[in-house]
Amino acid sequence: MAQLPQDIEPQISRFYLSGNKLNNSLSNATFIRYRHIVYLDLSNNSLSRLPAGIFLLLFRLRILDLRENLLTHVPNSTFLGLANLRTLHLAGNSIISLDTWAFYGLSSLSTL
Repeated sequence: MAQLPQDIEPQISRFYLSGNKLNNSLSNATFIRYRHIVYLDLSNNSLSRLPAGIFLLLFRLRILDLRENLLTHVPNSTFLGLANLRTLHLAGNSIISLDTWAFYGLSSLSTL
């Protein structure tokens, strides 16, 4: 799968998208319809970047799994909109730079 199917119910609360080669298909509008997501697994998708604003409307999200991707840089406000996020998994990425405000807005984060 290189992109999300179009027939996913907007009320879905858990997305298990690990291992789907989504690198070039994610945009800032990818999850705009899915405001009920509390768990999002994007691990092992060869993601080299996260589009600005991709998580902006996911205020219910509690767990975000970005393990085993190709992320090397985390720009400012990458996680903006995730005020209720409690767990962020980033292991298995070769992150070499974090902008000063990369984690801005993660006021509930307890596990990184």
